[in-house]
Amino acid sequence: MPSLGLSMIVKNAADTLRLCLESVRGVVDQIVVADTGCTDNTCDIAREFGATIISTPWQNHFADARNAALKPMQTDWVLVLDPDEELDRDAQARIPKLLLAAEVGGYITPIRNYVPCMVTRGWDRTTMPNDGSHPRAKDAPAYFINENCRLFRRHPEIYFRGRVHELVEYQIRALGLKCQRANFFIHHFGHLADPESRENKNAFYHELLRLKIQEMPDDATAWVQYGLDEYEEHKNTEEALRCFDQALRLQPECPTTWLFKGMVYCQSGRYEEALHALERAGSGEDGAVLRDRLKGDALRNLGRLKEARMAYRRALKLNRSDWLLQAKLGYTESKLGHKGSGIAKLQCAAAKLPEMFEVHDLLLKAYLNADRVPEAAEEAERFTAVTAHPELFLRAAGLRARLRQWDKVEKVSAQGVQLFPQSTELHDVLMKAYIVAGRLHEAAEVAERIAHAVAHPKLFLRAASIYAQLQQGGRAEQLLSQGLELFPESAELQQALAEIRPSNGRMLAILGFHKIGEPPAGAGSSRWYVPGPTFRNQLKALTMSGWEVISIDAFLKGLSEPDSLPPRAALLTFDDGYKSVLEVASPLLSEFGYPSVVFVPTQFVGGYNDFDQGIEPREPICSWNDLRELERRGCSIQSHGVRHSSFPELAHEEQQEELRHSKDVIEAELGKPVEVFAFPYGQAGMDRMRVRELLQRTGYRAACLFDGGVSKLPFHNAYCLTRVPMYPDSDLTALLGS
Repeated sequence: MPSLGLSMIVKNAADTLRLCLESVRGVVDQIVVADTGCTDNTCDIAREFGATIISTPWQNHFADARNAALKPMQTDWVLVLDPDEELDRDAQARIPKLLLAAEVGGYITPIRNYVPCMVTRGWDRTTMPNDGSHPRAKDAPAYFINENCRLFRRHPEIYFRGRVHELVEYQIRALGLKCQRANFFIHHFGHLADPESRENKNAFYHELLRLKIQEMPDDATAWVQYGLDEYEEHKNTEEALRCFDQALRLQPECPTTWLFKGMVYCQSGRYEEALHALERAGSGEDGAVLRDRLKGDALRNLGRLKEARMAYRRALKLNRSDWLLQAKLGYTESKLGHKGSGIAKLQCAAAKLPEMFEVHDLLLKAYLNADRVPEAAEEAERFTAVTAHPELFLRAAGLRARLRQWDKVEKVSAQGVQLFPQSTELHDVLMKAYIVAGRLHEAAEVAERIAHAVAHPKLFLRAASIYAQLQQGGRAEQLLSQGLELFPESAELQQALAEIRPSNGRMLAILGFHKIGEPPAGAGSSRWYVPGPTFRNQLKALTMSGWEVISIDAFLKGLSEPDSLPPRAALLTFDDGYKSVLEVASPLLSEFGYPSVVFVPTQFVGGYNDFDQGIEPREPICSWNDLRELERRGCSIQSHGVRHSSFPELAHEEQQEELRHSKDVIEAELGKPVEVFAFPYGQAGMDRMRVRELLQRTGYRAACLFDGGVSKLPFHNAYCLTRVPMYPDSDLTALLGS
């Protein structure tokens, strides 16, 4: 029976060497250990197993060290292991038969590289779920397999080549001998080391790879190895592509080089170039999962969804446990219209990879594409508990705001502020949530914190305006003065300070309603419905409190002539143009002789409130004939945009189109000027000056938010007028003052 020996190089491997040597007990007849500079008891452990120890000074050259460890070998065959590796327990029964093959020079051995995360890659191989067969790797979620020759004949012409990633395969083939695939494998645990150790090792290998391409400039594989290291460890895309191009000059049809070039192109957003490179990578088994996954990514991002689905399916046939692939296939199917099955795949992938942002992000987008906003909000909130980042809290809060779940907006943003107190964006969301909830004191405190943290005139203005609404004129004046100390040339701050001191004593309350009447049967309660009797009492309370309801014409005149308005003026407004305004509200308004304003989103005229789908009961919107009748009864129809889209979420061009198109349509249908706009969801965005300029350019004279309370005259900014939100339980006496 041919004999077998173990050859190793070691340095300070006392923590792992014993387990490695135990794994070859009874398998090898000789052990040679080359000590490259140990300062611990590694060599003592090796001697316990009868090893021959040789001293080999480290010269930054793995092949030289390994070849030194080959020289004392006397056995017919050589097995090579590293100290952080173990031979699989089934190898003892399988290796002896392999040693009898006369024409074989070595065996390409699969190596299971255990990794601490479920989705990663080793060379051109993707990960597989860990089957838990080795107790030392029981906590590792996955592994990837790479292969090289670790079992070979002892022969003076068989030796290692390469300063790093050294191989004997070249020499075996040069002798005319075969390299066959081994039927056993090796366990490798090095990737489970602590992050600092891995980082130090990566830096060490990078320098060796640099030296390797200098010594072996005609070795295409060396250029690929160095290029891949430049890309993955140093984020140097252009240097990586230069290295791959050099490798292709040496070996133009190498599939692996084309694969990695395609990977870099794809991950850099150069999708057409990625597809070209991936086609050149061929159709072989090696790297097939990675190749088809990358093809799917490039095709999906180019909008070629059917081809992307085919690529992902090919990859999944080869690795059905790749949950990232499953997620990408699910998202692609959801975009193709198979929303139910696609989201089901994404949900399954998210359950398997709960901490992976890419899967979470795809699931969230699929929910939104399917108009399943509540589930998107739940997923966004779930992920904030997995990965804490300000942007994730902002996204979760934004989705809750779309659902008008202001209590949850407050909760999520408050959690984010607690973790990231320097995030002005999170403070801003929290402030808005407080405003919507009517908690103006808390809103004012948050607004003041933002103003001092960011130091911008508009932020001082905002904080001061909230204090002014709270009737805390002194605090508002103090904030404006502080702002002027920092920005003495700010005309806005100067004007606001001048306005807050003297006042003509006049006030305007713009009351904001939505639906008048009862919700549909079985729809449950909603704060957006004001029952008819309650609405009547609210109108009566206006008169009893000394407020005078004004028309749109009086309001517009008051913009430039504040003294033309009564001391306590009220403007009644209704958002969305529900049929209930015509059928329930209008008769009651006529009873009191009150004019009003209705803001309509033109795309939904004569239809339903589909913009609230899944949030509010389905309600009919007035037709154009209904709106003409309302005009005849003294209700002025004004703009609520086209699609009822949240203004801050629109691009500048989309905002302009919403304003201009809705104005043109209403004017054409009703034959009257449209001069007032109400922001859908009551949001104008942060850049109020830009919005003001846009409204002015498109022919509007005023615009309304949906909260903020009573305004004092004269107006500071007629394009961000505050309103008093009206609900079934709104107490007008408290809201407007006695």
